[in-house]
Amino acid sequence: MNDATALAVQVRALFSKLRRRLRDSHPGDFTSPQIVVLGHLARYGATTISDLARAEGIRPQSMRGNVEVLEKSGLLTRTPDPRDGRQILLSLTPAADEVVNLFRATQTDWLTSAIRARLTASEQRKLGKSLEMLMRVLDP
Repeated sequence: MNDATALAVQVRALFSKLRRRLRDSHPGDFTSPQIVVLGHLARYGATTISDLARAEGIRPQSMRGNVEVLEKSGLLTRTPDPRDGRQILLSLTPAADEVVNLFRATQTDWLTSAIRARLTASEQRKLGKSLEMLMRVLDP
């Protein structure tokens, strides 16, 4: 394995672990799949259950259960798709926007605390430089 490949494997593993830790650092009684639904809708806007399931790599039947819980909690609404009346679009309610913002703030607080507790000021600067390099990899 060459150096670039070894780095790629390490970065991928690191980001997978970070993603799991961030998902676990959320307030409330929401499950990880429900958080994923809220996050997807917050990032990409209204979509169908089928498209949401496809994006997350699960069956629509499995996604439907998560959607129903969120809808009963007042976090999702269903509206007919204006382009295809046979389809139903899922959207976040204003209450869901508040929940998503709380999730993000909680995750940021957790990560901020971890960085401050585990890294010196010098290491924090090095982390910043490393992130700049990763951004160059992502945004050619």
